[in-house]
Amino acid sequence: METSTFTRAYLLPTIVFFLLIFPYSLLFIQTQEQIENLTVEDGIVENLSALFYFIASCICILVFIKSRSAEKIYFLKSRRNYFYLGLGLLFFFCAGEEISWGQRIIGISTTEWLADHNLQGETNLHNLKVLYAKDRSTTGEVQLGLSHWLSPEGILILFWLGFCLFIPTINALSQKVRNFTGKIYFPLVPLWVGLFFVLNQAIYTLFKAKQLFPVHPMAEFKETNCAFLFMVASFSLYMLYKKNTQPS
Repeated sequence: METSTFTRAYLLPTIVFFLLIFPYSLLFIQTQEQIENLTVEDGIVENLSALFYFIASCICILVFIKSRSAEKIYFLKSRRNYFYLGLGLLFFFCAGEEISWGQRIIGISTTEWLADHNLQGETNLHNLKVLYAKDRSTTGEVQLGLSHWLSPEGILILFWLGFCLFIPTINALSQKVRNFTGKIYFPLVPLWVGLFFVLNQAIYTLFKAKQLFPVHPMAEFKETNCAFLFMVASFSLYMLYKKNTQPS
């Protein structure tokens, strides 16, 4: 019985670990041309990012819908848990941004203003030049320092650091924090998911520092892994919700 419980507890993290490592392993076994084909705009890697975010969005919105309760009073005195609605809308926005809201899929041309102000001339917000300290189309990188953390990439890192690592950590260490998060029914991501975010960022940073591979495909793999981990986090939250709502 103990062995079975141990296996179930570590099965999902083990699967996620190998799926997380797999994209980076391709850098070693595929040719540069094959890697570029995988990470091209509207290629399989970018579309997977959008798919992962979309699934995460659907899971969170499903929990929001199912969270209606006549007995529980959630945050803001609501009968539904609006934290999940916020997460669902955020992940839906990320999914749309990944594929530029489907403009190339349905053949919509970019407006003149976006063509002038977007780094890639696409219909999305996360590539607006004003959000970057340097124009990546000419410099090849974003300026480091405070300006980096105000860029979309920096904000994404700060979000997963806070939501998936910092909050679960202090929740595990502090009874007062546990009482507060429990009182407002805050969605707590398993700490191991946050650690996998750190691992993903560490691999990308190490490969980039060593200049082992071109930056663009590594960045695409890192971003897809982030989307994948947010999907895993949403699935974990759903399973936790089901566990907490099962009759005693």
